[in-house]
Amino acid sequence: MTAHTRLAILPLLAVLITACASQRTLRYEPVPAEVTIDEAGRQAPIAYVYASVDKALREGDDWAIRIRMRLENKTSAPLTLRLDGLRLLDGELTELTMPRIVPRPPRDLAAGSVWTGDVDFPLPPGRGPRHLDLAGLHLHFSLDSASQPDPIPISIAFREVVDPVYDDPYHGRVSIGVHHGF
Repeated sequence: MTAHTRLAILPLLAVLITACASQRTLRYEPVPAEVTIDEAGRQAPIAYVYASVDKALREGDDWAIRIRMRLENKTSAPLTLRLDGLRLLDGELTELTMPRIVPRPPRDLAAGSVWTGDVDFPLPPGRGPRHLDLAGLHLHFSLDSASQPDPIPISIAFREVVDPVYDDPYHGRVSIGVHHGF
């Protein structure tokens, strides 16, 4: 291969490499969602909750949507994440089943403590991401606080951000590698 031929191929390779760059198209806004929990008569918030849609996971034939959560207790009393009300709804209001949580939050999150974990919501059996409306997701849960007589309900809405370049986030990425040896 002559030097002239190599120079002619370089612009083509640059276009191919740029067009095939790996992109994460399963993205949601806000990233992360932030919820400030206030209490009447108190200047500072009692807690902060952060949540992000992380990814669609495939385990054999089963799928799950992973939400990454962080709970910060800013009070002098414990907080409890109520696991019985933790649910995720898709855009068609299909309720996803009870999640798997790793690591499990403590029963009572001590004052000044932080918990961060992955919350995996399994999709209904035999259904993958293409069978649900994942353009919008709604996370619902509640917290118990020693300073509040009733549970504190929390709802977070996520909207999928679609990249203008086609990419199928559920079945992997296409990568092209070019190697030239002498």
